Amino acid sequence: MFLKQKKGAEKQFYMMAELLFAAVVILAFFFFVSSKISDTTLEKNYVARDIALLMEAIYAAPGQLEYTYPVGYDFSIRIAASGITVWDDKGNAHYWYSHDNAVVHEPGEFVFAFKGNKKEIKFIKKNEQLLITCSGCSRTALK
Repeated sequence: MFLKQKKGAEKQFYMMAELLFAAVVILAFFFFVSSKISDTTLEKNYVARDIALLMEAIYAAPGQLEYTYPVGYDFSIRIAASGITVWDDKGNAHYWYSHDNAVVHEPGEFVFAFKGNKKEIKFIKKNEQLLITCSGCSRTALK
């Protein structure tokens, strides 16, 4: 009779331990997700990859091209031959693209810092030269 009671108590102990473990895992997952909601890493990575893909398409396009890229975030964007870097006060994301040496950047390497309502980057390709301008941003040319 004593052994049967001990087996029941052991099962209850294991069930309580499993419930406690499940509660800890659920709480840890909740805190992880809530910390990532305010993080902008995914958006910065998306913008860097999107602009890099756009640069590849511009280089591959024959003839003249004009494209306006809307920027929906208050990020700073650096466009250089080494790649695209997007950052804010929480961190940065970098993505490279295949730089075409036949296409000349005007002025070469530069940084856009976006603030305000209307934010966009304009890419203009004419005669194997790529002019990149922006609106709703402050532009800094790096030499």
